[in-house]
Amino acid sequence: MRVYHGSLERVPTPEIRRATRTLDYGTGFYTTTSSLCVDIYKSKGDTTMSEITQQNLYLLLPFKVSWVADMLAEDEHISTIEAIRRVYSSAMYKQLELESTKRWHEGPVSLYQAI
Repeated sequence: MRVYHGSLERVPTPEIRRATRTLDYGTGFYTTTSSLCVDIYKSKGDTTMSEITQQNLYLLLPFKVSWVADMLAEDEHISTIEAIRRVYSSAMYKQLELESTKRWHEGPVSLYQAI
């Protein structure tokens, strides 16, 4: 199985560990089996994203939203769909979608606490 890591850095030898939710990213890192981001980079003629700009920030947002929505759904005992709606309608998301705020640097726990 091929997995992809949503990062700007290559991870040649990942270490698999149990995550700790109290940390932004736990002791490991997130992966996906979806090659969507890789396909998007290739379609733009770029296989790495060397800099986050307003034009490519949208590539990171679905991952951030899904992590925050999962925490919100669990803690508030609401559906995932409702949690996603709340995230997208929050003041935090309005800040997150602006590259100039640099909120995209924050991990899911910090973003969740800002809702």
